Amino acid sequence: MSGSRTVTFRIDEEVISIVEHESQRLRINLNKMTNQILKSYVDWDMLQARAGMIPIAKPVLIELLRKVNDEEILTLATEAGKDTMKDIISFMKKRMDLDPFLSWLELWLRKNSTAGFSHNIDENSNVHTYIMKHDLGEKWSLYYKIILDLVFKEILQKPLLNLASTNTLVTFSFKE
Repeated sequence: MSGSRTVTFRIDEEVISIVEHESQRLRINLNKMTNQILKSYVDWDMLQARAGMIPIAKPVLIELLRKVNDEEILTLATEAGKDTMKDIISFMKKRMDLDPFLSWLELWLRKNSTAGFSHNIDENSNVHTYIMKHDLGEKWSLYYKIILDLVFKEILQKPLLNLASTNTLVTFSFKE
């Protein structure tokens, strides 16, 4: 991390009151909270629209996926999803290899209100395991399972040790 600099801002009273309240609720100081907000803007918010990403309401996405069969999910993930993900990550992270991919994935999972995740590293074997949790159903899991498989095989050229999914989880692991 680079050094810091002292800067003075005029912030709308209502906005600063909300940020102060949230920093107290989260039990972090206002300076740290402000840095997190600005970092989030720089790492994600200012880039996502320019990278081609749009927000979509969960009920709309769930309904769209409900109307698509598994074969169409496979086609979508294979013909558009993998390359779109590669392009988005390359734009937002300036390159597409393992570290930028994982950094982007974790940012996306943090920003995505439908998802939670855990990342564990087995120190003895150096195996990374990710568990992605969501509430979008089996077809969302299938879509992401296919994309992860393609990204690791074709773009990162790194074998997955495990790739599994349920209606609410996608799990994958790899050795670093």
